[in-house]
Amino acid sequence: MGGTQVRPARVGNLPVELTSLVGRDREVSDVRRLLDAGRLLTLTGPGGVGKTRLALRVADALGRRFDGQVWLAELAELSDPALLPHTVAAALDVPDPGGGDATDAVLEFLSGKRLLLVLDNCEHLLDAVADLVSLILKDAPEVTVLATGREPLGMPGEVSFPVPPLPVPEPDSASSVAAVLGYDGVKLLVERAQAVVPSFQVDEANFAAVARLCAELDGIPLAIELAAVRLRSLSVQDVVDRLGDRYRLLSRGRRGSPARHQTLWATIEWSYELCTATEQALWARAALFAGGFDLEAAEAVPTGDDLPAAEVLDVLASLVDKSILVREASGERTRYVMLETLRDFGMRRLTDSERTAVRRRHRDFYTGLALWSREEWRRGGSKTAMARLRPERGNLRAALEFSLTEPGEAPAGLRLAATLDYYWITAAAVEGAQWLDRMLAAAKPTPNLDRIDALHTRAWLPIAPGSGVPPPRELLAEAMRIADETPDAWLWRVRILRSQAALSLSADRVAEAVAQLVEAADILRSAVPASEQERENIEFLRLVTQSVLGHGYCMTGDYAKAEPVLREGIAAAADRGNVDLLANMTWNLGMVLLERGEVAESADLALRSLSAARELGHPPRTFDALQLLASIATAQGDHTRAARLFGAADDLVSDVAAMSLSEWEQAISSRDRDRARQALGEKDYDDAYQCGARLETDEAIALATVGKVPETGKPLTRRQAEIADLVAEGLTNRQIAHRLVISVRTAETHVDHVLTRLGFANRSQLAAWVTGRKAAPDAEPPS
Repeated sequence: MGGTQVRPARVGNLPVELTSLVGRDREVSDVRRLLDAGRLLTLTGPGGVGKTRLALRVADALGRRFDGQVWLAELAELSDPALLPHTVAAALDVPDPGGGDATDAVLEFLSGKRLLLVLDNCEHLLDAVADLVSLILKDAPEVTVLATGREPLGMPGEVSFPVPPLPVPEPDSASSVAAVLGYDGVKLLVERAQAVVPSFQVDEANFAAVARLCAELDGIPLAIELAAVRLRSLSVQDVVDRLGDRYRLLSRGRRGSPARHQTLWATIEWSYELCTATEQALWARAALFAGGFDLEAAEAVPTGDDLPAAEVLDVLASLVDKSILVREASGERTRYVMLETLRDFGMRRLTDSERTAVRRRHRDFYTGLALWSREEWRRGGSKTAMARLRPERGNLRAALEFSLTEPGEAPAGLRLAATLDYYWITAAAVEGAQWLDRMLAAAKPTPNLDRIDALHTRAWLPIAPGSGVPPPRELLAEAMRIADETPDAWLWRVRILRSQAALSLSADRVAEAVAQLVEAADILRSAVPASEQERENIEFLRLVTQSVLGHGYCMTGDYAKAEPVLREGIAAAADRGNVDLLANMTWNLGMVLLERGEVAESADLALRSLSAARELGHPPRTFDALQLLASIATAQGDHTRAARLFGAADDLVSDVAAMSLSEWEQAISSRDRDRARQALGEKDYDDAYQCGARLETDEAIALATVGKVPETGKPLTRRQAEIADLVAEGLTNRQIAHRLVISVRTAETHVDHVLTRLGFANRSQLAAWVTGRKAAPDAEPPS
């Protein structure tokens, strides 16, 4: 026993941990590494995220390195900055200097000592703490300081480490008990729940509610622990159902914990009271954004004199420093995200009238954004427009919901829903149809441009059987009746005629379509634009009309007329940078050349169409291109590849919001499917078809472009292996982005690439494979 070292139960004056620290292994490792490289590290994050527990665990782990000289000064209950040196002296067990200077006594005690000083909860004493730490680092070169607070101290040489919430499941994708139990947030809930209800378990009956509860609480350890206490008398689903009043529900804390941690409300209110008036005002207004926002949006919503728009940027930066907002990169823009619990608190700080005013400004801002995106799309900037709109789905929903629920706001909501036409058609067709149906029912049927716009947009979106919504032809007819009675609606007449022509073509009413297109062309030919924007709209409509006319010639079999119209249109679309029309017309010309036997150029056009469709993220155009490439494969005699591409294309059908295929398109597709089936035989064709139907879109595109699906057995790159490990840890894309200091979009792309490379359909499969591979290193993903 002589060589055995017995570690003391306590290090310095650190308190004994009464409960286990769940998770945080990676964070402990990262903080220790940072302390190896510097002498001042501040753990930052919102209240209740676990900064103190992490600091204490790190300090305990470093006890041997500092020969047990690890000392904690708790500052939360200290309100007078002048008493800071006395508080630190008491923590270090430095004798009271009597009439002397407590700062000098602390510096004299620390001089020459090798020691770790933990200063916990510094946020309300920033200046005083910064002054004292500056002196300590200067006069005591062997002392290292680990601080915690809602924001950094703001000192030279300081390293800030944001403490993230615990990983929690995405509630809508929680697939099993095992998958849910893999997240640290759930593990914490289970452990704390079993302390009050020993029989508590996550099972088939409650795993979805457990996932929802942990996600609703943002993975904040304090909130999860307070919720666990309620499981003594409520079921998990009961707690979830009552989270609308989460502050009253989560009001029974832990004996012995600081007063501000007794309830969820108290810990957030502590942060709120440390904010300036302008910070409090922006916190409340920013809480109305759903899913994050950018600077332009934040500058649009302030009301009153308490938050001038010119000050928003500085206040945003301050709220990031105070851990109220999280800053993340999104393309070329910076977005700001607030935890749901902090959002809820912020919204409660607004009066009813303030909330209504801010939500109206919020809605009006996103209406302006929708108008800009529509014009950008018509100018050829479809990719830019979609990149701007995609992150705003939550805010668009919030703006539309406000317009439906607030009396008198339905007409403005109808305008917003209609203006999002290209967004709905490209990215969210079914949802767009639902919003427009609700808006058309809520708004008075006033015969104006907004109603024309809404009816026209609705005609391009899916109509569920039995929904009672009139068919597209009737919707367009109603829009035309209003346009005929509205003097300034001549551009809308052209748009409606073009849509009617597309509808006629899909029903093989070719002569009717040609007459409608000729009428539209006559209106455009005589049009005299009154502004630059009107000129842009006219040019766009001319191009769209040309596209539909080319398709009309194809349907009549008059390829000699179709080809020059389409080639001219392709050149104009490329010149304008209109990716959507380019995808459509290159596909259409590719079909023409395939039918004329010019397979090589047809394949080039099909690939060009597919590239444009993927750049845009447009399922209907992707479907068209894959179908054409399948027909080309049939013409080339590669029937197995053709069957796979037909399967992959059909798998996209449910996402296609465009009108039904014309008989011309259906005839070509049916002919080539039959050829491939006859060449392969029924069984081999079905096997290849089903193989294609199981492909992810990126895999189908790889099959279309390089002729094969990526091999699932390929080794991962170092970065991909790191991403896979983080997914297996249960981290969300946002948490992966935070861990690797990359944008959320980049993290999403990495995860998608890993899933595609390994042939997995979801994150649970990837996590299971990573776990199994660690146990059996030679394991391969399933075929």
